[in-house]
Amino acid sequence: MTRKPFTFIELMIAIVLSAIIAAAAIGLISSMNWGMNRTRRTSTATEIANNRIADLQNFTYDDLDAMEEVDMRVNDLGIPDSDGIYLRTTDIQNEAYNCREVTVTVTAPWRPEKDDVEVSLTTIILNPDSVILPEVE
Repeated sequence: MTRKPFTFIELMIAIVLSAIIAAAAIGLISSMNWGMNRTRRTSTATEIANNRIADLQNFTYDDLDAMEEVDMRVNDLGIPDSDGIYLRTTDIQNEAYNCREVTVTVTAPWRPEKDDVEVSLTTIILNPDSVILPEVE
């Protein structure tokens, strides 16, 4: 019993089906790549904001006003860099009840047709001079 070779039509159908599967796979890989990129930028922006808040907590309470900034261009480590892709804004509210609300917002560019990646973290920094500790007996 001899096998008949594939006909031209069977070969064309196999090629078309392979092309459709390859196109779907390429689209899926591209979409996963964009998603991983966005996740990486969001993670880095969160780390930059966390580090900025940690740095602000090490300053004296009276020096907080001088730490405000608007759209400071920073690199992946949060260090000011004119070539950095992240924009960091530090908003320090006026004092109320011996504390200040501090909000750090980090923005990273994303695809032109999509919104930028933006992370905002807020904390309250207390004036240590106004904290009254209970007496220990």
